[in-house]
Amino acid sequence: MSTFSRFFPFLKPYLSRMVLAGLLVMGVAAINLALLRLAGTLWDIITVQHDQSRMTDLIAVFLGLVVLQGLCSMGHSYLTAWISQRIVADFRQHLFAHLQTLSVSFFARRRTGELLSRLMNDVTVIQSVVTETPLDSVKQLVTFVGGITFLLTMNWRLCLLILILLPLLVLVAKFFGRRLKSLSTSIQDQTAALSTLIEEVISGIRIVKSFVQSHREETRFAAQVEQTLTLAMRRAGTMAVFIPVISLLTFSAAAAVLWYGGRQVIDGSVSPGDLFAFVLFAGIMIGPFSSAARVFAQIREAQGATQRVFEILDTRSEVSDSSTAMSLSTVSGHIRAEQVSFAYDPRQPVLTDVSFEAKPGELVAIVGPTGAGKTTVMNLLHRFYDPTEGHITIDGQDLRQVTMDSWYRQIALVPQETILFGGTILDNIRYGAREAAEEEVVEASRAAHAHDFIMSF
Repeated sequence: MSTFSRFFPFLKPYLSRMVLAGLLVMGVAAINLALLRLAGTLWDIITVQHDQSRMTDLIAVFLGLVVLQGLCSMGHSYLTAWISQRIVADFRQHLFAHLQTLSVSFFARRRTGELLSRLMNDVTVIQSVVTETPLDSVKQLVTFVGGITFLLTMNWRLCLLILILLPLLVLVAKFFGRRLKSLSTSIQDQTAALSTLIEEVISGIRIVKSFVQSHREETRFAAQVEQTLTLAMRRAGTMAVFIPVISLLTFSAAAAVLWYGGRQVIDGSVSPGDLFAFVLFAGIMIGPFSSAARVFAQIREAQGATQRVFEILDTRSEVSDSSTAMSLSTVSGHIRAEQVSFAYDPRQPVLTDVSFEAKPGELVAIVGPTGAGKTTVMNLLHRFYDPTEGHITIDGQDLRQVTMDSWYRQIALVPQETILFGGTILDNIRYGAREAAEEEVVEASRAAHAHDFIMSF
């Protein structure tokens, strides 16, 4: 549970609403208990006392409680849904914002599909455990405590018949919980791998078609789907056994209560109404026991997703502003690399003792065979990575001593492949300068020889 406690900062802004939802759900549980006790009293009035006037009054009270319970249920259902969606939205935004701070090296080591799976699927798995589950647990707790209180007051011997199964229920839940956690983590990993495969094939569809590898990719996809299906069916099989076993144990207690209580009614020591109410209470006690088992299983399932999500949040950027970094003023463009060495993997250096200079106004081309380090030089100039040795300066200032944002605003990146973000053409042209006037946008599109075909749309 220590991992789930890290969600508290996201829960804190909504604690007052969660408390209100908790009070409403406690009200629903308490009214439900009162209705059951009232039903037992009505049973005696109808079958034993034959008091029509009192029956009418109690039925009116019964209907009033039903209406009040409905209002409380509507309130807590809406509040729970609102809180749940807001917390998940906040957490997704926080996770997405953190991803923006990480170095390019992080994304180079991770596949896009895996990150998408963690941002979307894993967060969804966590959602109910940190929002809906606590409120449902409050409801079940009130039901359990209130139910046990009524049962003990009415007949403590009958109550013991139900409680005797509690240790067995805990052991069964613990056994199945370990199994469910392992299977759920494997399914989440497999889902991430499947998302990655889809992303790779779609983004590289031209290569797939050009090399006539459609059948190969279909085979890979089918194999991944089968692995996911196998794991999902194993988990479904475990759940298919888990829930009925819990229910069987609880219904066995109810049957024992009915047998034992029925004998006492026949003996005259218990009224029919009390037995009727007792059986109803015993029936609703199945809810807390089954819910406890289900919640335990959900927590186990969510632990794997939580670990995966916080693994990202615990990652720190390898390239960041130093505490002494200063904002870079307008530069003239004098770049110097002095004895720069770099390696993505310490065992395989890419650049060794490289030095060069590019003065303002010069057009400098870096050429060489594949793997010579041309892209690496561009990555170092853009400060996507820092040199392992040596340094790069701009107008005499070490790039590591200026803030990254102020440096990025001074340079432009032209990728080999065109990338269009969601939005309009105007939004894409303005991407690096959101405040640019429309005249500036038109001028930029003309400079790129794109204005005429843009206007043809």
